[in-house]
Amino acid sequence: MNRQEPEIEKGTGTVMQDLREQSWRDGLWLGCCYIVQALALLLYRFGIISTLLFVAGFVAVPVVIYKVGTRYRDLTKGGYARYLEVTSYLSWTYLASLMVAFLAYFVAFSLLLKDATFVGMMEESLNLLQEMTKDIDGYQEALSQLRGLTPLRIAWTVVFNMIVQGLLYIYIVSIFIKRNRPNGGEQM
Repeated sequence: MNRQEPEIEKGTGTVMQDLREQSWRDGLWLGCCYIVQALALLLYRFGIISTLLFVAGFVAVPVVIYKVGTRYRDLTKGGYARYLEVTSYLSWTYLASLMVAFLAYFVAFSLLLKDATFVGMMEESLNLLQEMTKDIDGYQEALSQLRGLTPLRIAWTVVFNMIVQGLLYIYIVSIFIKRNRPNGGEQM
């Protein structure tokens, strides 16, 4: 019994254009998890609410990656997809989400670095760290560089860390999403 491949959401372009558009849409949904994390940073004064919101955004990332991957496999590939197909699709999706994450974190840190309370807390933390490391060579220079961080540099640093995290998620989650055809045959 051969299953016929369902078509991707109907569009005016080619299959590749439709796939690209679908991965961008899914990337925006995944990017919402990062918007929640950035929002949690802005709500730092609310204590546990901020922490719970950040953890929820953090935990939601692999869940959304799994949901997006299974939807891709089931709707686009007819219920069967090889590991590299899933990995490739999720990588493009994650790339789109990183653009959303960069914007969310850039805006969040732009606002936080204008907040006198937040800047005061960071200054206090840096002074404490400076006292703790005053006898260790090289740390004083590193600490002085931390005082000059801009929202752009912080956002780039966060996004580069997310790249490693996302690749781990994608490679691991793709193992659970892939599904080979029962007869081992190639897709039509």
